[in-house]
Amino acid sequence: MSELEATVADVALLLSALPGAIVSNATIAQSDVRFEIELDDAESASALQHISLGANILVRSRFESYELDWRDTSAWLRKPLELVATFSPRGPEIALGQLQLLGIHLVWYLHRRRLIVQGDANEYLRKWNAVTVAG
Repeated sequence: MSELEATVADVALLLSALPGAIVSNATIAQSDVRFEIELDDAESASALQHISLGANILVRSRFESYELDWRDTSAWLRKPLELVATFSPRGPEIALGQLQLLGIHLVWYLHRRRLIVQGDANEYLRKWNAVTVAG
């Protein structure tokens, strides 16, 4: 498995760890990865909004060609969503671009919510050249 494929699998697993989240597919295209996800938890929808903004990735409706309203994450619930993350390098430390940033922000959030233990979180974060977590 390539580094890209491993990272896609890791990020899909982390997205699935959001309460009420179901990741139905992850597709690697020429320059990006598309995650298909559905949420039924309002807090996870809000978290995904912040995580997406932090990683600078696009979240849109899977069946309509518009970007979702960032001000109203309740509209994100129980709808098929698509997250689009590029994997072009952002310098030597961020070799997999937005995909890597998405993973980092997911780990930080999941650890803060105590949904991932420190050891597992730091394993991901070290692999992705990110600041590790304590406690």
